Amino acid sequence: QRLASLRRDAINQTYGRNETLLGFGVDRQFGRDWRVYGNVSQGYRPMRYDDLGNPTAELSDGNNPLPSRAENVELGLRGSPAAGWFIDLSVFHVTVTDKIEQRLVNATDVERINSGDARHQGLEFQVEWNAWTAADAGSSLTLYANGSLLDARITRSATPALVDRTPQYAPKRILRSGLMWNTEAGGKLALSGTYVSEQFWQDSNLASATLPALIPSHAVWDVSGEWPVSAGVTVLAGVNNLADRVYSSRFRNDGLEVAPRRSSYVGLRIGF
Repeated sequence: QRLASLRRDAINQTYGRNETLLGFGVDRQFGRDWRVYGNVSQGYRPMRYDDLGNPTAELSDGNNPLPSRAENVELGLRGSPAAGWFIDLSVFHVTVTDKIEQRLVNATDVERINSGDARHQGLEFQVEWNAWTAADAGSSLTLYANGSLLDARITRSATPALVDRTPQYAPKRILRSGLMWNTEAGGKLALSGTYVSEQFWQDSNLASATLPALIPSHAVWDVSGEWPVSAGVTVLAGVNNLADRVYSSRFRNDGLEVAPRRSSYVGLRIGF
């Protein structure tokens, strides 16, 4: 794993981790159509190639940081305020420990180490409206919107300047909306859009010599559908990035990764 311009040999190492995760949840119904719920759970972020061996650095030894762990607390309310409507609203608080950050080893090389903690808190919501509830119980035309509003901060770091900065890849807003048509025969057609607000690509929240500090916001629309043609056989088709937007959702020290342009697919799903 290395760039062709590097002088070091390729890194060939194997690492393994076992993680035990615990969780506890409660769910309580009140009235006929409403439920309140809550949960406390653990999670972790597995290692990526860049964490184990930086492909742009001359560092010859493999790196082996611990997986970042997270504790999530969530409290929410979901239900149906009227026929055809569904609402889900929740608040969350996530504490991340042993966050992986970049450490400057020399003038040009960096490696990833466990050096900090962060907290992520915010609100998530989902709203759906089925316009055909009363007219035709066998089919539906659903307009939906969901998303999250996030406030994230680094709370501890081996690099003091990073404390109270926004962690990398933590956009303040992610919004999704669309229209879904379901037929009584099992056919489906969906138009869906996703909006991601601007976000920092590194914990320092600073620009590099060649890249701006922020990854610009972007919005992408997709269309997909499926139709049963016989018992157990369904035709699938769709177009991703319908407007053929040119955008990036990930920057790196050695450049940016351009997201896929418009693409389409056709397939079959066969059940036995």
